[in-house]
This record gives sequence, C-alpha cells and structure tokens, in this order.
Amino acid sequence: MTIAAGFRCADGVVLCADTQMTLGITKFPESKFRFYGSLKCEPAFVYAGDRDFSVMAIDMISEAISSAEQSGREITEAVRKTLVEIHRKYFPLPTFKDQEPLYLRALACFWINGTRSLFSISGPDLAPADGCRCIGIGEYLGPYVTQIAFDKNLKWREAIYSAAYLLFCAKEFVPYCGGKPEIMSLRDRGRHFEKAGPMFNQFFDIQPEVLETHFRNLHSELRNVVLGFGNLSLNKKKYQEVLAAFSKNLEAMRKPHLKEMEAFYAQAFAAADEPMSDEELNRRAEEIMQEENDDDV
Repeated sequence: MTIAAGFRCADGVVLCADTQMTLGITKFPESKFRFYGSLKCEPAFVYAGDRDFSVMAIDMISEAISSAEQSGREITEAVRKTLVEIHRKYFPLPTFKDQEPLYLRALACFWINGTRSLFSISGPDLAPADGCRCIGIGEYLGPYVTQIAFDKNLKWREAIYSAAYLLFCAKEFVPYCGGKPEIMSLRDRGRHFEKAGPMFNQFFDIQPEVLETHFRNLHSELRNVVLGFGNLSLNKKKYQEVLAAFSKNLEAMRKPHLKEMEAFYAQAFAAADEPMSDEELNRRAEEIMQEENDDDV
C-alpha cells in the first residue's frame, strides 16, 4: 500500500512517498518517483498502484511531453490526450486473473511559464491541484494530517517537514506503508531539484529517521497538553506546569541538532582561516542558518 502526496506551497511544489513495495507476501524498497530533468518543463511524477504499469504509462506521458515541446504544442493538452489513449487501451486488460483493472493514479509537477504546477492524474483525467493532494492510502489519511501540518502559504523549506510528518503518520498507523521517506522539492525560482534521502542537507539538518523518532516522542508529549486542555478540574498552575514541561522537552529534542549545525559552521569558518572567537563563530553560524531559512533564490 502506497502513500504519496503533493504540496503546492508558496514558492514551489513538494512531492513525497514511502518506499515500500509489496508483491504478494514480499516487501522490498523502491522509489515511486520519476523525474525527467532533460525536458524543458522538468516533469516529475510520483505514483500509487501497479508498479510496472505505472512506470510504463509515465514513460509514455514523458514521450508525449517531449514531442509537444519540440512541436510547440500545449503541454497539458498533450498529457490529457495521452492519458485518454492509455486508459482506453490498458484499463480493460489486467495482466493477471482477478487482478484489479490497470488504472493510473499519480501526481505530476510541470514547470510552465516560470512556475511549478501540481496536477492529479486519475485514469484518463488530469486535474490541477491546489494546496495538498494525496493518493494511495493517503487519500484517506492525508486530509486529517495536513489540516494541522500544512498551509499553502508555507515555503518549500517548511513544506518538506509537512511531507515528512505525513509519511511518518502513514508508516506509524497504516499497514504496508514503510521504508525510508522520499521527498522531492521543486522550486519556482530557478531550475532546482532535490530528492531525499538528500531531502535534508547531509551535513547539518535532521535526518529523516531521527526526525521520525522525534515525531513519535512529540505525540507522546502532546498527550498531556491535549487532555489537560479539556480537563477544567486541572487548575491554572498545574496546566502551566504541563505546558512548561512540553516546551522544555521539545527544546531538549532540538538542542543537540542546533549544536551540530553551529559546530559545522564553526568548523567551516575555522577552515577558512577567519580569525574569530568561539562566541563570534557561534553568532555567525546562527546568522547563516537564519539566512538559509529566508533564502528563496
């Protein structure tokens, strides 16, 4: 069972999926992404459903996009025409007895007129998607998670954490979702492509596996906050103690990662032979971390 999702955020698109494939009783890891960086519109896809059929269909779509770019035809119309042809030809032809019909379910991102557009593919249909769209088991779970973890005004640097949290929840609570998370960020400004594992910078950001452990602890810590909020027999002082403990524990989880980031930049400055005190090195590290968070270029 797959969970995949796409987020159209303030400055780009983020796509994500789990990496667990299931074939009968066999489970194995495999990417559910396809990316065609040599094409002008840099199409990116993530799919849910039959692996071989989905990969074949997406390759056919990419060929149609390539032909449309060469002839100057409109990209989305070429994709829609190809989807109808694929659906008419393959939907009635399951490859095994009692297999479900071959039906393409995917999310797609195209770079058109300087912006990334998110689309949902459902059989013969190509529909624009605004905000967040989920497929696979995510079609049911996704809206409950993203209503608290995503807003379309978020920037892509923030939306990757929405994606990471969605994948964590699916892997935690849904059978057959698993494996390492894969998250792809595609920015409006400039030709930019990142995919995770390398979702987070390998030198100093929180790695996905570590982040999932923190999400699990966060759920545990949040329990007392939620239950205490509705329990009016808990006096003001007691509830303030609950909130203070929650804040303290979250800061304790973040602190070692902040220290790692500061140490990385401090080492980088030292290697550049910049004469700075330890205090100045840490201050400059904090400034650069903030600049990176604000950087949209």
